[in-house]
Amino acid sequence: MRWSWPAIAFLVFMLPLPYRVEVSLAHPLQRIATLASTYVLQTAGFAAVAEGNIIIMEESRIGVVEACNGLGMLVTFFALAAAVAMLMRGRFTDKAVIVLSAIPIALVANVIRITVTSMLSETVGPKIADLVFHDLAGWVMMPIALGILWIEKQLLNKLLIEQSDIEEVFSFAEAGSAKQSCLV
Repeated sequence: MRWSWPAIAFLVFMLPLPYRVEVSLAHPLQRIATLASTYVLQTAGFAAVAEGNIIIMEESRIGVVEACNGLGMLVTFFALAAAVAMLMRGRFTDKAVIVLSAIPIALVANVIRITVTSMLSETVGPKIADLVFHDLAGWVMMPIALGILWIEKQLLNKLLIEQSDIEEVFSFAEAGSAKQSCLV
């Protein structure tokens, strides 16, 4: 059991979310995706207004429907982040940060998908936007999220210092002070 418990624990991700949990998460995620995408569009210089869960632009209206709330992506990416945390070497805190960051990273990937679709709908036309939204977006969202997770891992490696590195610095500093006291 000792070597197989991670695989057995990972099987939890096979279970669907309870209906009440899914319903209670769907609307807030849908609303966050709509508001964040509208903000990004406005920041990029597009005239965009959110009315409910619809993004109204000059030439198009993008409905962020329940399927666009990103819940499926969130659950899938949460499983991927848990797998990365199980396989990586390091402290428990690093692994916990990786797993907990799955939520904002999945939201960011979903906002990128909705924003790009809206920009394409506005500039190129709704046919290409539908192609991107329905066909390509599902394939591109996960690599984007994994790329963000990799960047986060690199930042964690730079920001968080391992205990052995701290001990090495202190031993080097102590050796330097011992040399100075011998010279005096």
